[in-house]
Amino acid sequence: MALTTTVCSCGISSRKELIKKYNSSCVITGINEKKLLIASHVKPWAVCTNAERLSVENGLLLSPTFDKLFDCGLISFADSGRILISSQLSAEVVSKLHISATDTFNLKTSQELKQNLEYHRDVVFTTQGRKTL
Repeated sequence: MALTTTVCSCGISSRKELIKKYNSSCVITGINEKKLLIASHVKPWAVCTNAERLSVENGLLLSPTFDKLFDCGLISFADSGRILISSQLSAEVVSKLHISATDTFNLKTSQELKQNLEYHRDVVFTTQGRKTL
């Protein structure tokens, strides 16, 4: 099985496009080892149309830890790229993750990505996060 198939989260077929869009780097950490990068859906696969599932504008390139945090609703992003951190995460964990509620990342947002981020904030992310991590 090809590596791009195994690290591709939820079947984003445009992983190569995300790698190109984000210069082969995690949008949060800057990690640029392709084996550690996951094409993460912003709007979850289960509620996407087929077009949304394949759209590069419904994806972020994240390292595994941040992919899991994002998928579980423990972090999200404002349209500006400012990270939103769930109160479910302790200050100690946030510190160990080396993130701060004032951090802003270049998500290269389009109107479509902003709509998907809005969905993520409204439905997936909560100030409490999901119960499982």
